[in-house]
Amino acid sequence: MVLLEIGLAVTAFRKGWRWRVLLPVGISFAAALLIGMGAGAGGGSAQAVMPLLALMDIGLIVVLGVMTGRAPVARVASSATATMQPATEPEAVHVFGQNAV
Repeated sequence: MVLLEIGLAVTAFRKGWRWRVLLPVGISFAAALLIGMGAGAGGGSAQAVMPLLALMDIGLIVVLGVMTGRAPVARVASSATATMQPATEPEAVHVFGQNAV
């Protein structure tokens, strides 16, 4: 399952998600670590938490699959910033000390 997760993460990274693809992977691995530590500290067995960890892995694969399936949404500039004009527009542009025509 780890190889599938790595492959999906690499594909989503190349698809345009870049470093944001590491967020679900990091959250899933950190949660699995904390759950395992909690089970061990509480005297429970690792076998008892395996179904929960398997569900977390399946959830991570689904999230990475969705990220691989579509590219991130491009941010659109708001209408307030898109229509702004410079306060004054020079009539001639100085290029290396000379007026452009």
